[in-house]
Amino acid sequence: VWDKALGSKMSCTIHIEQSVLESIDTPIILAIEESSRLFDYPEVAQEFFGMLRTWHEYAQHPGVWRKLRLILVESTESYVPLDINKSPFDTGVEVALTPFNHEQVSELAIRYGLHLDNSRVKQLIDLLGGHPYLTQLALHHIAKKSMDWERLFETASTDEGLFHHHLHRHLGNLQRSPDLVAALKQVIDETEPVRIGQKEGFKLHSMGLVALEKNNVRMGCGLYRQYFRERL
Repeated sequence: VWDKALGSKMSCTIHIEQSVLESIDTPIILAIEESSRLFDYPEVAQEFFGMLRTWHEYAQHPGVWRKLRLILVESTESYVPLDINKSPFDTGVEVALTPFNHEQVSELAIRYGLHLDNSRVKQLIDLLGGHPYLTQLALHHIAKKSMDWERLFETASTDEGLFHHHLHRHLGNLQRSPDLVAALKQVIDETEPVRIGQKEGFKLHSMGLVALEKNNVRMGCGLYRQYFRERL
């Protein structure tokens, strides 16, 4: 069914309809993990996500496309250079990975064989804000005894700390976006949520650097406050 005259999007759409959807009786799930890697190729991403958006719209009407379920797994950090008003941001249902709460951090620690008292769980949440990846990374190294508790906190916001790769990546992204640097500087030293530009707030929140509170933002965690206060 692939026809160069029709183009890639139309040929792919016809293929999915005729070779897949018309041959099945039950719904099928198409899950694309790490779809945000395509954001590094803007022309491809625009065409590809535009095609998926069309499929999503087809699935809202009676016919074979009702059998298709689409799941995109993406890192919101990659939103920084993108136009937030274009696909795939304004369609479908978003399911965000939210910060771990006190009970969830305690449960994760137990699964690593660690039994943290309430004060240590609070200390970890104050530092990392419940960030799922950073929390998991910290508990993993503590459990493996490659990092002790005191050393973790002493070096957390330094270039020799456990999180330096993560922090360097964020710093690099910020340094390419002066408007985001200016917006984050407004937030770093404030203890109460503050109002910044909507676009800047969206992108900083997508990076995980700030948390939203209605129309205002606050720093996402103590680690980011410590690190970026010295480097911006």
